[in-house]
Amino acid sequence: MIQTSAAVCATLAVAVTLIVTEVPQASASEPWRQLSSAPPFPPALSLPVGVYDPVRQRVLAIETDLKDQHVTVLAIDVGAETHWSVLPISGLAPLEHYLVGVVHDPVRDRLLMIGSRWGGAVETWAASLSGTPTWQHLATSNEPTSRWGQSTIYDAIHDRVVMFGGADWHSYPTVYMSETWSLDLLTGAWTQVQTTGSLPQGREGHGAIYDPARQRMLLFGGHYEAATRGFLNDLWELSLGDTAIWSEIVVSEPRPGPRSAFGIVYDPLRRWMLVHGGLNDQSGVEPDNLWALKLDGTPGWTPISTVDTLRGRSYPVDVYDPIGDRLLACGGAGYPQVSSLSLAAPNRWDALLPVCCPLTSPSSRFGHGVVYDSRRDRFLVVGGDYSSADSALWSFRTGPGIHWVGMRGPSAPYAGFEADHAQTTEYDSLSDRVILFDGAQAWALSAANPVAWVPLGPMFPRASELPPIGSAAGVAIDDRRHRLLVSGGYQPYAHSSGYSVGDVWALSLGSDPTWYRLGDLPTDSYGHVAFYDAIRDRMVIVGGTQVHDVARSRRSLGAVVWSSPVDSVLRWTLLSALGDAALPGPPKARATYDPRTGRMFLACDSSLWVRQIDNPAPWMALVTYPTVPTITNAIAYDPARDQLLALFASPAGSTTVDAWALAVGPLSVKVLASERASDAVTIRLRSTTAWGHSAVLERSEEITDWQVIGPLAFGIEGETLFTDHSIRPGHDYHYRVGILNDTTMWYSDDIFVPDPGSLRLAVLGSRPNPAVGRLRLAFSLPALGPARIEVFDLNGRRCLAREVGPMGPGTHAIDIAESVGWRAGVYYARLQRNGESRKARMVLLP
Repeated sequence: MIQTSAAVCATLAVAVTLIVTEVPQASASEPWRQLSSAPPFPPALSLPVGVYDPVRQRVLAIETDLKDQHVTVLAIDVGAETHWSVLPISGLAPLEHYLVGVVHDPVRDRLLMIGSRWGGAVETWAASLSGTPTWQHLATSNEPTSRWGQSTIYDAIHDRVVMFGGADWHSYPTVYMSETWSLDLLTGAWTQVQTTGSLPQGREGHGAIYDPARQRMLLFGGHYEAATRGFLNDLWELSLGDTAIWSEIVVSEPRPGPRSAFGIVYDPLRRWMLVHGGLNDQSGVEPDNLWALKLDGTPGWTPISTVDTLRGRSYPVDVYDPIGDRLLACGGAGYPQVSSLSLAAPNRWDALLPVCCPLTSPSSRFGHGVVYDSRRDRFLVVGGDYSSADSALWSFRTGPGIHWVGMRGPSAPYAGFEADHAQTTEYDSLSDRVILFDGAQAWALSAANPVAWVPLGPMFPRASELPPIGSAAGVAIDDRRHRLLVSGGYQPYAHSSGYSVGDVWALSLGSDPTWYRLGDLPTDSYGHVAFYDAIRDRMVIVGGTQVHDVARSRRSLGAVVWSSPVDSVLRWTLLSALGDAALPGPPKARATYDPRTGRMFLACDSSLWVRQIDNPAPWMALVTYPTVPTITNAIAYDPARDQLLALFASPAGSTTVDAWALAVGPLSVKVLASERASDAVTIRLRSTTAWGHSAVLERSEEITDWQVIGPLAFGIEGETLFTDHSIRPGHDYHYRVGILNDTTMWYSDDIFVPDPGSLRLAVLGSRPNPAVGRLRLAFSLPALGPARIEVFDLNGRRCLAREVGPMGPGTHAIDIAESVGWRAGVYYARLQRNGESRKARMVLLP
């Protein structure tokens, strides 16, 4: 090629030195290309609360966006055709409310939301449901003090709301309340209920139901925090007659384990109280752990088992649907799914919305992993917070045609799997599998047949003398030694307390996987991003966060870059420069790495930075156009096309699910295929950097007199096809691509297409070149007879020898399957026949 990446980097380095007080700005601009777009899925519900609207047969779920500080009410129609909609409510809406209580007021046909703003007293808001829905801030008196996570029920006999518990997070330390309050809906007066008997312990995240048959409030579970987080599974009743009496109901085993943030439902047909899911006492998420409490006679718990597993979640909106006599589990933990379970025959959960495969594209998501499957030239999206609502595994291809394909892979390696762990995901090209590390166990999933996750080797050893790993560790695969590299991590003490670790471990990926310690990080951290650079045989890390002791002091390391060889002892080199600390490091920014040129990229919102990590110049901001997507999820480097991919990024204000690409290399063109017929030459080309530029195809017979034979239009995916019908039999032709770059013309390397009738001995090189994952070598033979292809690495070691003479005269291409296990780097192909020899240079990327 005429213009090299080294020349580009040298130009950029000069520009960088002109700015000393700010992050440098790149003078060049690059266009973002939108590869695909799909309508948005239903919104995910993270911390919702909700009720069943019996008049309209729908679920009403309230979600508070803590970032934008507004409240949204979503209506989930669960009639004949389940669908979502945002309930348009006029009037001034409540702000900043969090973990509120909610009830349906049947007398006035309205939704009541009861909660606090930060540090303020309890407010009561009503959303009318008949006519035009309208918010109204109810005038109340004697309001309780600030609290979140309380329980509320509607007492139909006394036309009042009864509220218990909650936490005042505005105070320090947090106060967990055991107060009982009532709100008279006729007068608007709050009254603290004077109760007798033993009081339940103060708590939040618990659940309560109203039992109309026995005129009582039943309360279960929740949590509190002292030195550590404590989960509860006690059961209490509050009589709602003239004398309010709290009394604990002691139930023998079996019974649900301690939990918080679960779903709780009253089943009037069977007289059951149902408890579903939630956070358990190990700070994990329960799967479809469902229990029924018999409310008549001697109380007793019964577990309800189903043949399938509903994905674990916290804060679900669970309701009883009297029309279908079923339990509905809606959203929770950033999840959009609505699932139903028949209570007459509780055997299987049915997904109501959204339906599973086939889908045209995945939903917008967070916490997923993106890996490049070099054997199939595709990207795999693993897990994420929608991963079993649509498909647990998606593939994305960047070429023309269908981009997204949903795969019916397993939803998770194990029940209760947390989506955020999927960020530590890699593709093992040697074994053709996806590898995931969850903080304690490595898991493997076949990329060719993704049926089930299987444990990969032993769990990380937990002996007291060994340093821990923990969650949010950096993960990379050392292709040369076939091992998993795991660095740093976060170790919790208790809820919201922990520390970052600074150890680097390896797990061999051969027949007998074994953990062994490699050394130390340059500084302890978690949330950093790790890469293995196969060309330079080193590990590169960027960013991270430090946490020291139980005081929770956290320090972001910014976009600081380190590298170390991994051949023996770790020897870290700081690759930072002025301006690094000013940029957000992971996880605020998303990082990816191009090992071929040693470039690292950071993306955060609408900003993008790049640096050549072995160059002392600092990060440089890339200027992009025309539409700049907002990037809040993982980005990936596409080595086959020299571009960045942002698979879940959309312009500001858009709710669509978009995939975007940005070419990041110098102008280049790759020949994907060239075919010669008697009357035509067909050439298929790829260039992501040519998109948006004027391009032409030129032809010559002697590489001297070049003539333009037509324009080239590279599509949005970066590919084009040109057929030259003006050729003459018996003539060899040379082609080249010309691209207008500002005011000068850039030209590609020569593309030689010989005449089939006068073929000569030639090595046409790899198609494409550079090749990713596997080499495909093109060559021509003049006649039938002994001929031999050999491939050598830079050290002169022969990697392949194959007889090709029987293929006869013509242009041929062979797949070199053995190259899947070769190291990334430069190789030479040699073709020998009758004492003649031809050579060609090839580049293989991991």
